[in-house]
Amino acid sequence: LDGRVLVVGLVLSVVTGLVAGLAPALREAGVDPREGLGTQLGGGGRPRGSRGVLVVAQVALAVVLVVGAGHLLLTLRNLRGVDPGFDPLGVVRAYLPLTEARYGSDAEIAGFYGELLRRVRALPAVESAGVVWTLPLSGRMAGYSFELRDPGGLDPRNLQAGYQPASAGYFETVGIPLIRGRAFRDGEGPDDEPVVIVDEAFARRFFPGRDPLGQQILAVGEEWRRVVGVVGSVRRRGLQGEPEPQYYVPLGQDPRDAMDLVVRAAGSEPGGLVPAIRRIVGEIDPGQPVVAAGPFSDLVGRSLARSRFLAMTVTVFGGVTLLLAALGIYGVLAQLVAGRTREIGIR
Repeated sequence: LDGRVLVVGLVLSVVTGLVAGLAPALREAGVDPREGLGTQLGGGGRPRGSRGVLVVAQVALAVVLVVGAGHLLLTLRNLRGVDPGFDPLGVVRAYLPLTEARYGSDAEIAGFYGELLRRVRALPAVESAGVVWTLPLSGRMAGYSFELRDPGGLDPRNLQAGYQPASAGYFETVGIPLIRGRAFRDGEGPDDEPVVIVDEAFARRFFPGRDPLGQQILAVGEEWRRVVGVVGSVRRRGLQGEPEPQYYVPLGQDPRDAMDLVVRAAGSEPGGLVPAIRRIVGEIDPGQPVVAAGPFSDLVGRSLARSRFLAMTVTVFGGVTLLLAALGIYGVLAQLVAGRTREIGIR
């Protein structure tokens, strides 16, 4: 269910309940109590048809909300079983936005991240480490246009995919499998051959029926890059839908001043690595902040938070509405029996 449609439905449900309750209340407020007593004593107090209509509408609304809640709960359960394309368990992350005043050149940026990775990897509790421009499921993704030297019949005006500078060790650290070719190597810089790694979604969409290895890609404002590897696809914006195509370039060939560090623990509690990461960053640059440091698995839980909240909200609304509908049915039946008690007694 679309979130906006669901919110509108909930608002309409509340408004409908208020209107449905307000109409009979205003009508009964204008009735003379003596008239009501006379009617009661006379035994003619049958429930008005409008009350039955309101109860039926309330029951229908309750059923809609309960069915919607069930659908959301089923969707949430299915999302829990979706493979995000990576393994977040045992991995910590830290966002490191560098300031332009201290890191004004590509060489300075690459030098900072290179020294950071060297020191972090030297920790005994670390299995591997890497950096990437934006993490999977972070909601941040830059879509870049590009060209293919051999488009293979594709429309060259409709070529766009996610773009990711990443370091050596990144794929290994987050558990993105290498399908074909090779991963990035330490030290690949601007003086080395321009290379690129694509994911499976990219290869399927832009190289259908062809071998992606050896193909050449030209990103806007850059030089031709040779495809040297294919990795598994990951979900970037959320667990819903299919993974979007992405391509990766070596960190040393396009360093960015704000990147995420990922570190996989070697058989220890990953949370214990955060203080060590902060200490190392402080040793390299005492003025450099470490932002949003914590378990990588938090991003997976955060991506499910919206669906979990919607499911809980609709379930509560559906339960309350169903309870009110049951009370309405009870009230109508009670009034029906009370109004015909004398008639039943005579019979």
